[in-house]
Amino acid sequence: MQKYSFIEHPLLNILKTLDQLIPNVKQAYALFSTIEKELKIIEFKNQKEISIAKKEHLIQKYRKVKRDSNWMSKEMLSFIYENKTTKIQQLSFADENKNNILCLKFISPYDFLYDTLFIELSQSDIFKISKQGKELTIAQKKLIENILYHNLKSRIENEYNNMSTHKLIINSFENQQKELQQSKRTNYNLTKNYEQALDYFLNSITKDFLTKDNLIVNFSSDCKKHIYNLNTDLESIHQSILNAVSLIQNLSLTPKEKIIIEPKNIILDSNKNITTLPTSNIEKHGNVIEMLDRYENAAILALEKGIKVNGTTVANLCVPSITPAAITFNLKKYANVINLLVNKYNHKWNTLKEQFRPLKNVLEDTPNNQQSKIA
Repeated sequence: MQKYSFIEHPLLNILKTLDQLIPNVKQAYALFSTIEKELKIIEFKNQKEISIAKKEHLIQKYRKVKRDSNWMSKEMLSFIYENKTTKIQQLSFADENKNNILCLKFISPYDFLYDTLFIELSQSDIFKISKQGKELTIAQKKLIENILYHNLKSRIENEYNNMSTHKLIINSFENQQKELQQSKRTNYNLTKNYEQALDYFLNSITKDFLTKDNLIVNFSSDCKKHIYNLNTDLESIHQSILNAVSLIQNLSLTPKEKIIIEPKNIILDSNKNITTLPTSNIEKHGNVIEMLDRYENAAILALEKGIKVNGTTVANLCVPSITPAAITFNLKKYANVINLLVNKYNHKWNTLKEQFRPLKNVLEDTPNNQQSKIA
């Protein structure tokens, strides 16, 4: 099954394709912290995890050292090469020349220590820098070190940025789905935002096909409308598109370079519940009124419990509970509508208006809110 490259840890991804990037790699290891802050060391040749039992203190000590890159020997890396720790002293030129393991360190966003790629290289014929049969000089090693470090640093940062963007899209999508499932209606703006989030997601899938398979994948207008009206999760939509492309390619006598997906090609898992988006013609902005009522009830409950009215307490006391980030997102998203409603229904949401700073910020930041009128 195809998946985004940034779903895995960037160092693990690089390790899998290291032989395509660097010639004459004898061995390599990736040392990193997972998002759950679990330490792992993965070996290049067999793509297997090696044991770090009773070595965590050595590993964390190494990961704390603030150095982007350098060359080391096996004796200096006892937590990988199962040897006794050698005290590192001032090295001579002869000692430096024996170091054939390139260590590239990159700060981890999960525990803010250094993840490291250890690359054991042949001492000759790397990137055609040294003469045949000659070992690399210290200057040549430094050149290789700088080139690889900056190349991989850029790639890793890009992967983390892609992951952050993806999480933002997923969180936005899931928050909107929760609102749709809890509500009996939707309005024009919410529908458009939902479609825009799906459009962004669909575009990311088509770009992935073009990058990895050199295949142009498009959706007919009817197919997009069909996908908009499916109330299901992103994973199911993604899988149905992958299945559709695979089926179309397999039914063709010759591989296609361009595919247009139609509604009939989108087949979801029959075990999953498929419904259409709810629609209603009741009063405009009804969903925002319902949202403010929920926040108001939660704020009143906070006062009754004798606790401070803030984003965390209101989020926790909402039924069902949500995250403070979701409240901030919703208030900013509907800022103009909220100002209109507050002016129209000036007797409502008094607790929020007096006690809840996120709402007060929205009311203060929107220009001319006192003069706004309901259309």
